[in-house]
Amino acid sequence: MIAFTGIGAASADDDQAELSLPDSTSELSEEKSEDAVVYSADLSSVKILDSESPTAESVEPQAAGRYIECKLGVHNVHGSHHVKGTINGTASVNCKYLNGGKAKVSALGLSYSLIRVSPKNKQWAAGMKNNSNKTSISNNRVVSCSAGAGRFQGWAQAVMRPPKGYKLATAPTKAKYGKSAWVACGKKGNPKSATNDVSEEITATFAPAE
Repeated sequence: MIAFTGIGAASADDDQAELSLPDSTSELSEEKSEDAVVYSADLSSVKILDSESPTAESVEPQAAGRYIECKLGVHNVHGSHHVKGTINGTASVNCKYLNGGKAKVSALGLSYSLIRVSPKNKQWAAGMKNNSNKTSISNNRVVSCSAGAGRFQGWAQAVMRPPKGYKLATAPTKAKYGKSAWVACGKKGNPKSATNDVSEEITATFAPAE
């Protein structure tokens, strides 16, 4: 099971999510190793692997000079739109060129945990999914509506390896829209979050190596 820390239990009497304005200025915690660096926020973390070939000569001509942006999004937990009687939590990573078009990266991985904050904190883990030479990846965890009603949130960890000849352009940024949502059986009880179904995003930008 994925370890989850840093979230305090909310009052069971409060049936609205704790919402906040998007915050891209707060620094992410950073942990380096020989071949990777991990950036962590409240609800998510991103592990950036070194490119398999960091030399600029390996960048495809049509991709030269094109920055790549990969976004990890942890979505608000909600009553499933596809399977009646279940509560669903999801996360996804999507990569694109900043000047337009989807961008393939060397490798993506994504693990996810669905968490009931209150009452009786509990989490359900989804295993790591992996792909290669793709533009996106998603993961989710579904539980029965009997696990509610309660305050729910998700936690996700992404692994990204940029394409050959690319490197991390700068430290990733985060945008935070809220932590948890009150979910009753089959319904999302947080109308204020309807304008944005993402509770937290981490954005990593990759540039051609010099």
